[in-house]
Amino acid sequence: MDQYSKLFAEARAFILACYTMSDCASLNVARVQVWKNQMKRNSMEPPKLCSLPSTEAAFRGNALRAHMAVAIWRDCLRRDPPVLHPTDHGWYHPEGSTMLFPMSVPQSTPLAPADLLKLIKCSCFIDNPCSSKRCSCKANGLGCTLFCHFKGEQIIAAT
Repeated sequence: MDQYSKLFAEARAFILACYTMSDCASLNVARVQVWKNQMKRNSMEPPKLCSLPSTEAAFRGNALRAHMAVAIWRDCLRRDPPVLHPTDHGWYHPEGSTMLFPMSVPQSTPLAPADLLKLIKCSCFIDNPCSSKRCSCKANGLGCTLFCHFKGEQIIAAT
C-alpha cells in the first residue's frame, strides 16, 4: 500500500458520489456504467467523453497534482514548508525542456483496450503511408487516426 492510498480512496469516493455511483468498485467500472446509462437515454448519439468519470489511471495523476497544490497552499506561509517534488505528484519533465507538463496517464497505460485498437488502427509504415487498399483503415472506409502506426510515428517524430 503506497503513501497516498488514503488520498486516492477518499478522492475516488468523492468522484463516485458526484456521479451517484458510490457502489462501484473503481472509476473504470463507474465509467462503463455511466456510459451505458447515457446510451440508454440517448441511443442515437454516444455520450461526450468529458461527461464520463475519469479513468483510474488518469484519476491518480489528477489526485496527486491536486494534493500537491493543496499542500503548497496550506504551507505557503510556514517558515520551512515541506519540499514536494513535482515529478512525484503527477508532473513530468521531458528531456531537453525547461517546463513541467501534467502526466495524463503513465506511459505504460494503454490508451484503449487492445481489441478496440485492432479495430481502429492500421499497421502502415512510412514506405506505405496509408494510401493503398492494403491500409485497413482505407479498406474499411475510415480515416487514419493517431493510433495508426504511421500517424503515430509522425506524431512522435514531431514532438
